[in-house]
Amino acid sequence: MPDPNEYVEVMPESMVEEGEMYPFDLDDEQLMLAKVDGKIHALHGICTHEYAELWDGDIEDDVIWCPLHSSGFNVETGEVTNFPAVVPLPVYDVQIEDGTVFVSKKPIRNDPDDR
Repeated sequence: MPDPNEYVEVMPESMVEEGEMYPFDLDDEQLMLAKVDGKIHALHGICTHEYAELWDGDIEDDVIWCPLHSSGFNVETGEVTNFPAVVPLPVYDVQIEDGTVFVSKKPIRNDPDDR
């Protein structure tokens, strides 16, 4: 099992379906899981342009589309692919162990604390 000081248990891997997004809370942050091409990703779940819950948007190829103003974010890197957003999404490490998805408590890329 990943270190509980660094990772949080989210949900069974078998419940994460291809092309779907799943919101969850981590401390005071709203994050989400997204499965694309068989790989599970964890990202910040709120658009960086204006408040919108990204899990209410769509996934097309490797881009998550915001339901509010159609900002696009790369599911793997969190980088902006389509304006009006300009700030990338924080991305978190995902570990699968014994059929359970664990997510790092701190971002591995695009950490807002580093700005």
